[in-house]
Amino acid sequence: MSMKLKSKTRGFLIFLILSSLITSCREYIINTYQVFSNSAMKTPQGYVSQTEVSVHEWLTYMVATTVEMNGQRTSLKQQVEIMKSKMPDLSQNNYCSYVFSSFFRTSDKMSEIVCYDDCLDSYCKIEIAKSALDSINKNRLLDLPVTGVSWEQVQQFLKYKQKLTNECDHKRLKRQPSQLYECYLPTPAQFDSVLTALDSINSFGCELFNYKNALCPDCPGSKKKLKSIMGHNIGNAAVWADSYFPNDFGLYNLKGNVAEMTSEKGIAKGGSFMHYATEADSGKVQTYSTSEVWLGFRVWYRLKK
Repeated sequence: MSMKLKSKTRGFLIFLILSSLITSCREYIINTYQVFSNSAMKTPQGYVSQTEVSVHEWLTYMVATTVEMNGQRTSLKQQVEIMKSKMPDLSQNNYCSYVFSSFFRTSDKMSEIVCYDDCLDSYCKIEIAKSALDSINKNRLLDLPVTGVSWEQVQQFLKYKQKLTNECDHKRLKRQPSQLYECYLPTPAQFDSVLTALDSINSFGCELFNYKNALCPDCPGSKKKLKSIMGHNIGNAAVWADSYFPNDFGLYNLKGNVAEMTSEKGIAKGGSFMHYATEADSGKVQTYSTSEVWLGFRVWYRLKK
């Protein structure tokens, strides 16, 4: 069976971004986000998500497991106590925490996101300040890797992802019941097995992944990069989860951007924007004791026996 999730799952939850044009009319600015917003690529260790888990994917998880899909408009501010266990650390003061915080504040001008679950054919409307929504869309902030989550929170997300993969996807693809997938975090050795060789810069002096002090002023196009928010993030903060070129297995940012949790609590791999390029190499680890602004994860899949 192919695990090209992007083309085959068709998205169980679709976020349709709505913003007001005038009092009596709405313009639908449609951004289609899938629960599996990336492909799972085949590797020697099974299937691995092409990108780090994004802010969008985590937000979808929070909404899908908390808010009743009854077609009504709701404010996540009213759900804050229920969502608390799933909430990233909002004190980390980065773009990731900005996105999540935006759903828990009010403004004179409010817009809404329609969260549609096409597995259950139901939806709900989530309020958000229009100014925040405009900024999120303009800068693709939902495509950043989620950070500020703990290892324990990630275990709950993996259970959700596994249930979604096997139950809803099974209904759509009419897969045989024996073909069930387990979602998991890799061991450090498994992570190293798909970590292909990659220099930190190319022949033009341009960075090839996001590591500490990565942006080189002599690289062609550096001035253009610095005109954007993501350009300023290079070497200083996380960039979009699908940035740079994928490695030989088709995996983005396995080196750099955010370090990735492994099955061993407290051990991460791959380096990040806060680590020097050599710290992303095979055999190197990053340690942590709590959620970090530089720490994320990606989903790995294997057939259940």
